[in-house]
Amino acid sequence: RTIQNGRKNWLKTLEESTKNEDISALKWVIGKGRTLGFEGGSGSMRWASPQIAKAYLTLRDLKRRREKAEIASRYKKLLGEKFVRAEPVGTDSSGNRFWLFDHEEERLYIEIMKRREKA
Repeated sequence: RTIQNGRKNWLKTLEESTKNEDISALKWVIGKGRTLGFEGGSGSMRWASPQIAKAYLTLRDLKRRREKAEIASRYKKLLGEKFVRAEPVGTDSSGNRFWLFDHEEERLYIEIMKRREKA
């Protein structure tokens, strides 16, 4: 009966950690699942219950998503360091354009436009 309760609690914890996308909790649940008999075998002959197999797949997917998010974050940071504004922040009545650049936020640059003489 104690083992049954342990397995029920394990399944509930597995469901919660999957729902919350909690990688460390999933790692713990997988380890605990081994001790409760959800996985076993020896040598090259291994077996796993559908629940623990799903936990492994969920853990793998969460790790991949985390890695992709970290790569995207690093890329965004690097891009922000190198990015030059493609559009001016404004213009005046003479057609001059005003620019702010991320690396020098305290300076406003003015691009003075030469007027073309009408022929």
